[in-house]
Amino acid sequence: WSKTWLTLTDSYPTFSGDVDRLKSSQGPCLYVANHASWLDIPVICTVLDPVFKFIAKGELRKVPCIGQQLEGGNHILIDREDRRSQLRTFKDGIGWLKKGVPIMAFPEGMRSRDGKLMDFKGGLFSMAVKTQVPIVPITISHTHAVMPSNALFPVQTGAGKLHVHVHDPIDTTGKTEAELGALVRASFLSTLPLGQHPKPVVPEIEQTAEKDHKTIPITPKVQDTHHLHQQHITPSQTLSHYTAASPTINSSQEVTSKNRTEETTVP
Repeated sequence: WSKTWLTLTDSYPTFSGDVDRLKSSQGPCLYVANHASWLDIPVICTVLDPVFKFIAKGELRKVPCIGQQLEGGNHILIDREDRRSQLRTFKDGIGWLKKGVPIMAFPEGMRSRDGKLMDFKGGLFSMAVKTQVPIVPITISHTHAVMPSNALFPVQTGAGKLHVHVHDPIDTTGKTEAELGALVRASFLSTLPLGQHPKPVVPEIEQTAEKDHKTIPITPKVQDTHHLHQQHITPSQTLSHYTAASPTINSSQEVTSKNRTEETTVP
């Protein structure tokens, strides 16, 4: 249904990377992708072989079409607030991988509100470490612009905007969960548009007051470190490859960049 629905709504994505590998039978592995929209699920299904299992949050049972597909396909549904559900998810994931069935999951654990890559939840990569199966990162671009995280329907067509890049598999042999997480994150960022990169974290600056020699922690309020400019992509354009310099698509009608500099005065 994913391919049919995306075609009817003029939102079929373009592809790059090792897509053919996903079409062929490559055995058990852990597929991971960034997550910023409801649209990610049908988009990811355009490149994956039909035989795989999603790890998804239990609330999706109530979502029309998606919930029925998840329950009917015996996919793995997790309640993040229930410790027993988490353990059952880990056990079920290990079981499917040992049977030769690939697992698909979003390591961020939830949809990004602004489309920017978020921190990963713990525990997911341990399944790959336990079973020694490869991890295949998949980057999804611009779904948040076509269908924002708080929208029930697309706000614009996705043709010429939506794009999927399939990265080379990451060997898990001898690597820790933290190392695998860093490698997956680097893969995502290598092809995500700059507009979907996380904002840099501004470190706390310690300044010493001259009068009383007390150390005062001060965090500068830096709003943006980039000048982001809106660029509309028409459906006629094809995104065959993304680099870090790729244009960004924003769901709002106008994006204004402002640089604000605040002076900090130490008494």
